[in-house]
Amino acid sequence: MFFSALLSVVCHAECRRAHDEVPHGANELIELREQTVNRVSGTILVGFGGSEPAGNVVVELYRREGNLSVQKTVQQSRVIACVAGSDGRFSFSGLKSGRYLLRVGMAEQAGINETYAPIILQSKGKKGKNQGIKIVLQLGT
Repeated sequence: MFFSALLSVVCHAECRRAHDEVPHGANELIELREQTVNRVSGTILVGFGGSEPAGNVVVELYRREGNLSVQKTVQQSRVIACVAGSDGRFSFSGLKSGRYLLRVGMAEQAGINETYAPIILQSKGKKGKNQGIKIVLQLGT
């Protein structure tokens, strides 16, 4: 995809570029409320109330066009993806403003539900959440 050449995984987050890795989830897909942000970076947490950073997590980014459902969105080619290190942090740079979907799940089966986080990325100077995105993964039942 033409975005791939323009994007990078920011190195200050312990996140390495994913190649063949895909997110795995337990028995439920969790969809979070859409939020507006100024940058696509944050931390993946797990445990009771999100008490621990979640390492070895795959974070995929998809462009979200029109009114596509999250299931239809992830059937498209991902824009970029990374595998979070032990600190659970991720960061993507070089993105254009627009609607995106983060798909987050464990790199291996672990009984933790996959989570979708729809976001609107707005360029600097516009309203948007400046602090990092926090996604808490939930245990499957």
